[in-house]
Amino acid sequence: MSLVSRAYKIGDRVIYRKSKKSDAPSPNAIDLQAEAFGESYRYSIKKYWAIAEIDGDRVQVITRRGKRHWLNHQDPLLRKANWCERLFRYEKFPMFDQNLTEKGNIIKKERDCT
Repeated sequence: MSLVSRAYKIGDRVIYRKSKKSDAPSPNAIDLQAEAFGESYRYSIKKYWAIAEIDGDRVQVITRRGKRHWLNHQDPLLRKANWCERLFRYEKFPMFDQNLTEKGNIIKKERDCT
């Protein structure tokens, strides 16, 4: 059993901290820093993803809109969501059926907004 299989399982909710640079930062920006003359900003945002596949030392994550990205399981910007984030931020994580994800299909479930 490899270390990655103990660290992550398919369906685990994870958070990836992505660095960005733009003239107008997102409302979700954290660690906001202005450039030298204030023309642009550097900041980070949290991406709420789920583990879709594990292959050796790489993990494939899935976004809320169904995009997939391969990441190294030791990437310091990738971490498991803690229980508080899973409980209070559940709507930000993708919802999918694990059995269908393994076959390459995604089930998008409607969220109850009432």
